[in-house]
Amino acid sequence: MEQIMQILTALTQNNNINLQAFGLAQQTVNVQPAQPAQTLEVVQAKINLVIKLNDIPAVHNIIDIEPHMTTVNELGALTNMEGTIGVPLTAEQLTVIGKKIDNIINDLEAELMGKLTDKLNALGLGALTGFIPGLNR
Repeated sequence: MEQIMQILTALTQNNNINLQAFGLAQQTVNVQPAQPAQTLEVVQAKINLVIKLNDIPAVHNIIDIEPHMTTVNELGALTNMEGTIGVPLTAEQLTVIGKKIDNIINDLEAELMGKLTDKLNALGLGALTGFIPGLNR
């Protein structure tokens, strides 16, 4: 659960993401979702982190990530277009792909936060939601 929260927090905030910590790369990438023009590296990092999130078995007990994975995999294939057929993505295409992955991340975060809120309320600990960043939006 802690790893899930770390990944979602990294994806939804302006944080440096150590991809090596998630077994994805030997580098740190600065991910800034609010950035107007997203770089290919940032979009690919977001896609890879959602794929890594899907690989955590406990995630499937908490949120319904499967419906998003077809789209995530398709977006991943699109970001590899230059390597596959030698045609780079245009800035507009990259922006659209970035927005789609951001929407998926936002949906997953909202579902996770909703489940966490429901669990706290069921335990009679609803007052704690005010102390958890992101639960009171």
